[in-house]
Amino acid sequence: MSTQPHINCSVIHRSLNNINLQVRFGVYGTLSSALFMLMYNAAVYRLDAYYVPSTIYAGVYAVFIPIQHAMASCMVFGWPDRYIASLMSNVPIALTAIALGSWLTAYLDTINFNEVCDEIVSEYFGFMKTQHKTDKEENNNEFYSSMFVLIVTSFWSFVLSVLVNAPTEASEKKDL
Repeated sequence: MSTQPHINCSVIHRSLNNINLQVRFGVYGTLSSALFMLMYNAAVYRLDAYYVPSTIYAGVYAVFIPIQHAMASCMVFGWPDRYIASLMSNVPIALTAIALGSWLTAYLDTINFNEVCDEIVSEYFGFMKTQHKTDKEENNNEFYSSMFVLIVTSFWSFVLSVLVNAPTEASEKKDL
């Protein structure tokens, strides 16, 4: 008997089942990442005076876990028969991504990753340079760090999510 929650392959629209799992995951990942980036950068803008970026990252990601799981259920894996059990089986993935992302965010902050990237962009792509940043905007720039962390944690989450959520045909055949 399988320990993973049974997946009731009903995605948000049945036509999505005709699309390859990896493609659906890519679309979901893009939308999920864009929403997370908006939430994270808005939180950094509002909370940077009170918390370091790695703490803000962890807090936003913790709030984002159920949102992200619902999106993945609707778009990629199908809505599970036992939603809470499915969510709880995915929480460890999210917690490890939070730990990885928080550590990486703190590390990139210590090596001034954003400033280095900003200098590289200004030097090699001068036409992309932002004009007349205010002091508040200058201190809140976490764009390059958050993009790098997003890439690393997205890959990490993709691999683990497929392992946890993809229905295994061998175990389903055994159950019959």
